[in-house]
Amino acid sequence: MNKNIKNNGLHCICGNKTNPDKCCLALINKGAPAKNAEALMRSRYTGYVLGQVQYLLDSWHSSTRPSEIRLEDGLRWTGLSVLKATKEKNNTAYVEFAAQFESGGKTGQMHERSQFVFENNKWFYVQGEQIESATQYAVKPQSRNAACACGSGKKFKKCCANKFAAKI
Repeated sequence: MNKNIKNNGLHCICGNKTNPDKCCLALINKGAPAKNAEALMRSRYTGYVLGQVQYLLDSWHSSTRPSEIRLEDGLRWTGLSVLKATKEKNNTAYVEFAAQFESGGKTGQMHERSQFVFENNKWFYVQGEQIESATQYAVKPQSRNAACACGSGKKFKKCCANKFAAKI
């Protein structure tokens, strides 16, 4: 069972300009169904940010679901960009996204094309294909005066710098 997460912001962690209780937290905390594959992908990103391992497992299709998920210590997800979402035949959809992260005082990006399936009136994550990009594994230190990677619009030093430093 998922531990309920409280809403601490005006916008959802997934990047939608929506109240989190009406976006990803509705899926994670209340078990609301995702309206489409993109909504499920966004909620899974939020699940990774919040460490909601059980939700990640529950939203993973049984044909490819691992027995456990171990989240990497010191890795912090800081932003999500949905690049493309397509619905295919046979209740299958694909979502291409880039997720930004910080680890060890450096920033990086994971670029993936994920496959989803609609089964028993519910969307499930099936698998993801990593897409190589120039920035995928190139990590660079976050400048303290640059805009924070979390998307808040604040400078890194006034936003996440202290939170991140405390986790390492």
